[in-house]
Amino acid sequence: MDGYYLQKKARSMKSIKAFFLLILSLTICIVFLNWARNHYFPGQTLSPIARIITIVVILGGIIIMKLTFTDNGFKLFLVLYLSLWLVYWILNFLVAHNIYSGRSVELFSFYKGLIPLTTPLPFIFFWFVDRLFFTEKTVTKNHSST
Repeated sequence: MDGYYLQKKARSMKSIKAFFLLILSLTICIVFLNWARNHYFPGQTLSPIARIITIVVILGGIIIMKLTFTDNGFKLFLVLYLSLWLVYWILNFLVAHNIYSGRSVELFSFYKGLIPLTTPLPFIFFWFVDRLFFTEKTVTKNHSST
């Protein structure tokens, strides 16, 4: 009975409602932390709360994706999402140490505007990709086995 309950619970976490409820809770946490940052550290972009926001977005998003994605979709998401953060940190390093001064600043600001990593938007985009490509394969596999 316990195994059946766990399978049913695992299937229910992959639903649309569960995903959007978890994304909404992550968004509320981000809004609250941004309010706290603006209230206690006004005008500072490198406050301790800004770093906490980054950690909450990364860990919260990965947990949400693990709970709501298919296995293959989660693997692809993890590789792509971590590589996007790696590019972000490399560009941030280049700007901070004044390497390729003019180009790196322009490239970093363009990258930050193009890919908003500190928001839930990448998770929603990857969720749509997972639903379009990986869920379709699962449904096709289930129909072909019957």
